[in-house]
Amino acid sequence: MKKLILFLFLFISYLSYSQSYIEVYNGDLPIIVTCSHGGSIRTTRIDNRNCEIYECNSDLYTNDIGFKIRKYLDNTCFFVLNNLHRVELDPNRNVSEACNDADCETYYDMFHYEIENIIRLFTNQPILILDIHGQAHEHGFIELGYNIDRKDYYNNINHVANSSVNNYYGKTIEEIVRGKYSLGYYYDRYYDVSPSPKNPIPPTPYFNGGYITEKYSKYKNVIVIQIEIPYSIRKSEQSREEFSKITAKIIKSYYKKLK
Repeated sequence: MKKLILFLFLFISYLSYSQSYIEVYNGDLPIIVTCSHGGSIRTTRIDNRNCEIYECNSDLYTNDIGFKIRKYLDNTCFFVLNNLHRVELDPNRNVSEACNDADCETYYDMFHYEIENIIRLFTNQPILILDIHGQAHEHGFIELGYNIDRKDYYNNINHVANSSVNNYYGKTIEEIVRGKYSLGYYYDRYYDVSPSPKNPIPPTPYFNGGYITEKYSKYKNVIVIQIEIPYSIRKSEQSREEFSKITAKIIKSYYKKLK
């Protein structure tokens, strides 16, 4: 009996840690906000990643922005976030680069399992995934990543093959990525953003997407966009609040065009 009680205690403790490390908030709409690099929790349970090879800095305040976006969407979107520091877990890489031990892999799998579970709820509807990140590039632009290389923006991007925008039927990739059906079209009114109608070629440097934008593009009803937010927007409570309110408004308009 004592062994059973001890087992139950350890199991409940494990679940408690798991739920604090990887959190998921349910919604009603097929819109998923993800934050993989905003965590700050450090634990002795997980070995550190090799930070001499891989990036280990956190994207400051991105988890807070995720919560605020969800608030301004009246809690109708799904929200999946990683609370572990990037030194220990990076869900935006393949597992061999994301983790350095088996315990980390448990939370890595949990993060992606939650996203895949949500996708399975909406098999007959378009799903929008917005993957929130932060960067400190000097140009100060919001960078929208569609898994399209920067060099391709100088050419006819209607021929790119590995982006989730190929899942948006009835419109050209040009229209969806930097035309009037693009997320950048809406952000143009408020911020310096690229790609967009005003800024059709991304600045240098530019993050075009990561593992999440690549992995979930394989689901034929999913559009996934990485949003890289400059530090100038992330650094203050007021600017994060304003950005999140504007982004929620943009998401509502943008998603209507996906349907």
